Amino acid sequence: MSDAVPTIGPAGVRFRSRLEARWAEFFTRMRWPWTYEPELGLDRWIPDFALSCGTGMLVEVKPAVTMMQLLPHYARIQHSGAAAPVWLVGAALALRAGTDPALGWFGFPAGDAWQWREMTAANVGAQTGTAWAFKTMQAVWIAAGNDLQWRGNQ
Repeated sequence: MSDAVPTIGPAGVRFRSRLEARWAEFFTRMRWPWTYEPELGLDRWIPDFALSCGTGMLVEVKPAVTMMQLLPHYARIQHSGAAAPVWLVGAALALRAGTDPALGWFGFPAGDAWQWREMTAANVGAQTGTAWAFKTMQAVWIAAGNDLQWRGNQ
């Protein structure tokens, strides 16, 4: 049974969950153009988002609250045939605190294998072509959540 609550988000798009809608609201507020569930012809995987800014990347959203909870999702992405970098995100903007908080995992195909590393605000900036301090991103994340909370489930 799924706890996902379908939610209308930015641009009137109906998302499968409030978490996906919150990420869409975050991307919109960050001014990162996105496409929801792009059909890319991948094997048994449809990314939740494709970001078309900077060098672009695919985004997979999972209701994880730790970095470790995201690890089981590597395999499906790696075996999908995706050729673009992937940002694997969770239920919070940062899943590991510190001086350079981890914003999920960043994976990319490297020859016959995939490389995965922690995603940081600097990594996001390199991929999106925009440089944002984590504190700014965090304020946008909070505002995105507040907006969805008061908008309700339409």
